[in-house]
Amino acid sequence: MTKSKHELSSSKEDEVLQILGKTVHEWHELVTSTPEGEPSGHLRTPSSRYGYTAEECGWWAVAALSIYEKHYGEPDEASLFLEFIMSQVVNDDEQVGGLIAEYQESIPEEILEHLQIEGEVQ
Repeated sequence: MTKSKHELSSSKEDEVLQILGKTVHEWHELVTSTPEGEPSGHLRTPSSRYGYTAEECGWWAVAALSIYEKHYGEPDEASLFLEFIMSQVVNDDEQVGGLIAEYQESIPEEILEHLQIEGEVQ
């Protein structure tokens, strides 16, 4: 198994979790922005159990990336993997919830605090 690259990098004010060389907020921004870099987190995702906006759903995709990296190593194309997972999240794929439920204990608190988990994730 490939060693996990979850790292805490020190900053002056606090510690920032990094996954595969980017902060969790940078990964989140990647899936909540257009290819031109315009914010898209306000876009509605009415059929998703994971959130009502792309902003909310994005954290579920980042959590899945975190799980994948920790347990399976670095994906070949991390940004493409994250975009694929985001599409699963906004389209309400139940397997994302299953993945999060199964590996919830291994998700860093910095990501978990953004997820709205009520009871058991289905």
